Amino acid sequence: MNNFNRWLRSKSGTTTIAGLVVLALVVAVVGQFAGWWGGPGTAGLPPLTEDSCMPTCSETDGRFLVLAGSNMASFGGFQNTAWVIVPKNGASDSFILSIFDGDSGGGGTSWYEGNWDTMTASVTYTLYANAARDGSTNMVVGTWSSTEMSNNAWYDINIDNVQEAVDEHGDYVYRFVATLDTPPTKGVSSFKLKSPSAYISVAGSGNTDASFGLVGMVATMGDAQVIYPNYPDLANTTYGGAWEFYFTLPESPEGGASYIEIWNGDADRGTSTDPLDIDTDDPDTDGVPAWAGPAAVAEREGKKGNPADDSISSIFRREPSIQFTLIDPDGNEIGRDIDAGGTEEWEKFVVSTDPNSGADAVVDNLPAGIYKLRIEGLDLYNSIWMNTSLDLFSNPPPQRCTPGQECLAGGYAIVALNPADCKGQQNGLLFHGTSYTQLKGKAISNGCLRSVGTHLVEAAAVEYVKEYDNKNSKVKIVPDPYQVNTPVTVDVAAPNCSDPAAKQMDGKDFKGEVNLDPGLYCITGDVTMNAGDVVTGDDVTLYFLDGKVTINGGATVNLSAPSRDDASPALKNILFYVPGAAGKGQAVKINGNSDSYFTGTIYAPGSDVDFLGTSHTEGCENTQVIGWNVRIGGTADVIFCYACTSEEICELP
Repeated sequence: MNNFNRWLRSKSGTTTIAGLVVLALVVAVVGQFAGWWGGPGTAGLPPLTEDSCMPTCSETDGRFLVLAGSNMASFGGFQNTAWVIVPKNGASDSFILSIFDGDSGGGGTSWYEGNWDTMTASVTYTLYANAARDGSTNMVVGTWSSTEMSNNAWYDINIDNVQEAVDEHGDYVYRFVATLDTPPTKGVSSFKLKSPSAYISVAGSGNTDASFGLVGMVATMGDAQVIYPNYPDLANTTYGGAWEFYFTLPESPEGGASYIEIWNGDADRGTSTDPLDIDTDDPDTDGVPAWAGPAAVAEREGKKGNPADDSISSIFRREPSIQFTLIDPDGNEIGRDIDAGGTEEWEKFVVSTDPNSGADAVVDNLPAGIYKLRIEGLDLYNSIWMNTSLDLFSNPPPQRCTPGQECLAGGYAIVALNPADCKGQQNGLLFHGTSYTQLKGKAISNGCLRSVGTHLVEAAAVEYVKEYDNKNSKVKIVPDPYQVNTPVTVDVAAPNCSDPAAKQMDGKDFKGEVNLDPGLYCITGDVTMNAGDVVTGDDVTLYFLDGKVTINGGATVNLSAPSRDDASPALKNILFYVPGAAGKGQAVKINGNSDSYFTGTIYAPGSDVDFLGTSHTEGCENTQVIGWNVRIGGTADVIFCYACTSEEICELP
């Protein structure tokens, strides 16, 4: 056994393991108790546009969820809990949940035979249907053992959605619990979570009192060589000691929260006995919080930490000394706690709007929006336990549509409504060409999915209801397409061209330089934009009453749909509206280029829609395409970006 592993098993090494940092985050929102998931009547969540992970998706950054031995059970317990939410918009019959390094100690008799663990005790992973978010264990969806998991690799689990998990918004809500079967005296077991189609969050413990634990982990020489790619040279590292989590303060009748309260415990503040670098008494914290474990002591001047933060070992030390920062939705720092709690105590850090509250930081207001909690200086080999009434995400959390709205067409970026199978030549959704298509969102065909050509397609997900035809095709779709049972339905009422504010145009008017003022445009006849034509307009809905739409590659088109609720007679988030019965609508052909942008929904439910790249084409910023048959491809890159911003494309009430 090498010197590194021998140190880990020594008295000083196990003392370092036992020196866990514990943090509880309690966010109090006065006058508003609904979390990020919204109150009654809100719509379901939008589909994912990228993998959701906890705490990160990286296999090499050393950041993990953690389970601790009995020496720290009084703080963190023998369980670690997360929430797994499958959005109803775009949900299929099943979803994938992956666990990284779900084993314990490599599955052998000695933990140093594996990675990221310092124990070999088995772990049971359990998924509960918990629509009420109350911690109920009545409905077990599945259980899995660490003995079947992979060491230092992802283990994929395909899980069938169950009706017992459906909440009032139509989303599927699951509670994930990892439990040590026979906790050893010392040591930790580490793992990560990932899903391409479910949001993963931690905390949200208002009804469950559930905690979760984090660790910057290094356990074996193999781990050290991952954390330090040039080991024993420590200059370059994949773990810098910083963590970021996001949470939402929702809207409230009072106009926002009045304070945010963060508790940190056993943070081991105090690197020496020097009066300038010790844990001091926090004037706004008294005693022990009611929810603390039996090992907690009353807040006091703890002086030097045990073991001290920062660590005396350069292998584990991450500077500065551990501290916590809150950042508001505009990116402004609103409070920093540089004097975290000492050994075995809890200390609170408060940001308040009340100047007489004695808070650590006072602000004018705490508006609704997405906030960031940043942790800096967390040493390797220390753990953080958190507990909060709001959900914490590793990325900005999804934002629901406003009450009375639903995500249009399930929130998919590309929708082909034709329900026919692949017996025809052009049915459904077709990816073709010799280039690269990047879809920052999900796509679905209600019938046939077909690929022809040699190019690469990368998407959050590609789904089909009837059939996937890729015979004699060299097109690669990543990840692999999969079949679902439920087709997408969509119905948007036509704009009112009789409204006095509606503007009437002829298709022939789209020549030369055309700048459209905000509003609804009712257009008769075919529209063709060619090289040299420049068409721009913000907050517009173009209603093509009876003609085809052709935009050739040489044209420059920069158009955006209205984003306001009061856009009438234009339609909020609808850029193109092309009427027509199923399969009988006028054709829409867009040959994009690098100078053209289409922000909003191209709504042509009865039409053939071709979106082709003739040079590097970006459909950003927030583009959705809904057609009868949809063909994506061309001879150059095509990039769609749907729901890249906080504005979701939503159906009118």
